[in-house]
This record gives sequence, structure tokens and C-alpha cells, in this order.
Amino acid sequence: MIVIIVNAEVMSEFLEDFTKESQFVQAKSLEESGCKNYCILQNSKDKNKFTFIETFESEEAIEAHKKTAHFQQWRNNVYEMMACERTTMRYTIMK
Repeated sequence: MIVIIVNAEVMSEFLEDFTKESQFVQAKSLEESGCKNYCILQNSKDKNKFTFIETFESEEAIEAHKKTAHFQQWRNNVYEMMACERTTMRYTIMK
């Protein structure tokens, strides 16, 4: 299992649109067979900051996810909403 943690900060004027886009990609991603978890956290002190915690069963599942229409739509639609570049870290679950 691979866990991807993405930190994103959105410009305040796009907060509502970003939230809708992100909830859509979350719902669609959870329908993918290789996606085991997809959680979106919103910072309680700064509503413009988000953390995405995504769990996939394999690298192949991640690559398949990146090719989906819903992920590509999200990536393209939110690009201009970002206050700064997203950061991404990958982890493996220890056994």
C-alpha cells in the first residue's frame, strides 16, 4: 500500500470552487478499485489550506488514477486556484 499526502493552499476567492472540485474528485477516486482511501482535510485555523491523504494498493493503481478523466479535470481546474505549488510526499505502510 502506498499513501500519498498532498498539501495545497488555495486563494481565498476560489475556496468554494476548490472545495467542490476536490469533493468531486474524492468521490470518483473512491470508485477506483485501486484507491483504498481518499481523505480531504481542511485546516481548522486557515480554511485555505488542505491536506489530501490518498491510499492506493500499488504504483499501477496510482498511475491508473493519474490517467482518469476526473483526476485530470481536477488538476486542470484547480491549477489557477492555487496560492502556491502543491507539495506531495509518498509513504509506504509499514508491516
